[in-house]
Amino acid sequence: RAVLGLECLMKIGTDKAIMQLNLIAIQPFSARKMNFRALKDKAGSLIEAIAMKKGLTAQQLEDRLVPDCGLDERGSRVFDFGPRQFHFVLGPGLKPAIKLPDGTVKDNLPNPRAKDDATKAEAAVAEWKLLKKQIKEVASIQAQRLEQSMVFGSRWTVPEFELVLVKHSLNTILIRPLIWGGYDSKGKLAAAFRVNEDRTYADAADNAFTLKGIDTVGIVQPLHLNETDRTAWGGVLSDYELIAPFPQLDRRVIRLEPEELKASEITRFQGIAIPAPTLIFGLERFGWSRVRDGHGNFEQHSKCVPGATAVVRYDMSVGFDYSNPKNPLTIKTCHFENYSGRGLRVKQLPLKKVDSVAISEVLSDLSALAAKGE
Repeated sequence: RAVLGLECLMKIGTDKAIMQLNLIAIQPFSARKMNFRALKDKAGSLIEAIAMKKGLTAQQLEDRLVPDCGLDERGSRVFDFGPRQFHFVLGPGLKPAIKLPDGTVKDNLPNPRAKDDATKAEAAVAEWKLLKKQIKEVASIQAQRLEQSMVFGSRWTVPEFELVLVKHSLNTILIRPLIWGGYDSKGKLAAAFRVNEDRTYADAADNAFTLKGIDTVGIVQPLHLNETDRTAWGGVLSDYELIAPFPQLDRRVIRLEPEELKASEITRFQGIAIPAPTLIFGLERFGWSRVRDGHGNFEQHSKCVPGATAVVRYDMSVGFDYSNPKNPLTIKTCHFENYSGRGLRVKQLPLKKVDSVAISEVLSDLSALAAKGE
């Protein structure tokens, strides 16, 4: 019935119907709800089919489906009590908040007073409750999409960037605390910039910046900035009290040692024993998925990373008793795979041929989990 519901949304075909379908496709996956995983995958395949029919990529379609949640062009909204008006702002942790006339930011609208317009205040409170629910869901998903765009090096043409991000009522709030890169026709980073509140652009010295001569735009991965640039941009964000919706400049950057680059597997975590629930659910919180055998058991997790699939293996096949915290799993190794294209054969990659961002992301995940082991 649920799958039939997805197909009905696809047949309806309106932007609202496709948006609901897309929300199911891109919601964070919980490994404890395996039936939901099948529904999520089905929704994803339908979104790809719709995108293909429209001559778009799945990402381009998703970009065009983000609701504005009733915000104005600057990402704001006024709640009118008559004599008093209050403005929506997006607070730390993507939490919807209210800015009072004196500049104070509160979690909720204040209680109506006797001098307020009762009808307007009642309507404003109802609108605020609905907006809070919408923003909480959509902003969280969009932040995750933007983070994945940074990790995988997604690019937008300048017209697309301005249409679906800069001029979008909700996205314009999310992208302001991020450092963006302008890339030339060869994909090389030409300059870094940020988006101002008035939708103009500025460089690290806070000088005006234009996109003239820029071929594509993307979110800069900190690996691609030197220490001086990271420090300069960190100062700018601090001065304007801008908090990124996900770790960017402060993202953990880890590289392999020269000797490790000669190998085909990462062994620095070999022998570290971690309680089974800590390792399994920890990996899955970082976006890793279980690789099951024909009996439903698993002894490894995998994760899509730029240019490859990362695979981490542990020392035993896990069944249904892994939840016992006294049952540790010992990490064996981690490697990277891609497909040869000939019958989809798996090919293990030498570490020196793996993208540096992929290496850093995987090492960051495993280092965080290894710190909880023995």
